Amino acid sequence: MVNSQIFARMRVMQRSHINSDGGGLRGCAAHPPGRRGFWVGSSASAWTWVHELTHIVGDNSHVSNTDNLMINNTGTITNAPPDLTNTQCARIVGDPNVESC
Repeated sequence: MVNSQIFARMRVMQRSHINSDGGGLRGCAAHPPGRRGFWVGSSASAWTWVHELTHIVGDNSHVSNTDNLMINNTGTITNAPPDLTNTQCARIVGDPNVESC
């Protein structure tokens, strides 16, 4: 399944764009229990928004592979568009808040 197809099937959740992120973070998916959400800062890479979303939907963790969307720093992705493994995709599709088509 293509990443864009997966993300098109997700229900709405809280997300924010922040114009300044002086703490050095470019995005964060920390959120209170029961209120999934994330933010992305103005210095984020083109892949940070979907990276943070993939933490929330599918509960995917960071990896060390620089070809993978879930690398800790999306600015270091070496082969765009970044990949997701079959396991990462299955976690997204299996998320209870992803609607089926």
